[in-house]
Amino acid sequence: MPSSPRVYAVHAPFTALPASLPESGCRVVYLCRDPKDAFVSLRHFLDEIKPEGCVSMTPFAEAFDLFCDGVSPFGPVWDHMAEYWKESVARPREVMFLRYEHLKEDAVGCVTRLAEFLGCPFTGDEVGGGVPEAVVALCSMDRMRSVEANRDGVHGTESWLFKNSAFFRKGEVGDWKAHLTPEMARKIDGVVEEKIRGSGLSLTGK
Repeated sequence: MPSSPRVYAVHAPFTALPASLPESGCRVVYLCRDPKDAFVSLRHFLDEIKPEGCVSMTPFAEAFDLFCDGVSPFGPVWDHMAEYWKESVARPREVMFLRYEHLKEDAVGCVTRLAEFLGCPFTGDEVGGGVPEAVVALCSMDRMRSVEANRDGVHGTESWLFKNSAFFRKGEVGDWKAHLTPEMARKIDGVVEEKIRGSGLSLTGK
């Protein structure tokens, strides 16, 4: 077994995590992204990792309708968001809910809050020395994309390999505008807002 502390990255909804997690002392960080951008990103990722010889995918419009119906590899996106939001409100010291849009808008502020949440706050000297800014630079999309393992490495099994570069595309906020019609955008916004109504979470404001 690896030694503590350990970091695990999952795409599972909160209800799929081990029941013992709330009592384990584990810190959970959930990154929430605009569902429109999430759909476009997922679509591009699936296209990049499709097995060799697979020349076609579900038509874009059909895949979009399925996404709005809750069909995606890890379940309805609104269930993920509502579950982690609820836990972050109930247990703010153990569960942190981050918006991708806020991370892009104020990366240094979000990284500073994240460090404090994880019990490793930056010292005054580190802040004065620009350490938070350095962390942001090291974790930038361009920086991660340029790492040799991400640029040239592969992921998967012998029967299904794909390039690690598939994990890094644009990382931009609002890229959905180049792929979705205004009608599609209104549809998914309406579906998600209806599904998370009553949770206290809203994706329409700051």
